[in-house]
Amino acid sequence: MGRLNPNGYDLGRISSVRATATCRVPLESNHYSVPPHLAGQRLTLKSYPDRLCVYHRDQLVARHARCLDRHRDIEDPEHARVLQA
Repeated sequence: MGRLNPNGYDLGRISSVRATATCRVPLESNHYSVPPHLAGQRLTLKSYPDRLCVYHRDQLVARHARCLDRHRDIEDPEHARVLQA
């Protein structure tokens, strides 16, 4: 019998998304912010039941708690702060 992976398994659903001009990525009916310099870029989205992680070229660039409401805009205050600077 084989051994179990001691680190567990990554069960995130992976999809390719393009960030909007307003620095958002869509997941279901919601939109989540990403850093402003990634507007229009192709990104990788890993979604889990409780969170989502956004990657650019294998580097984590955003993490959000998953919102189960519909038609929400979820923004990381750090992403907005960069635009105000």
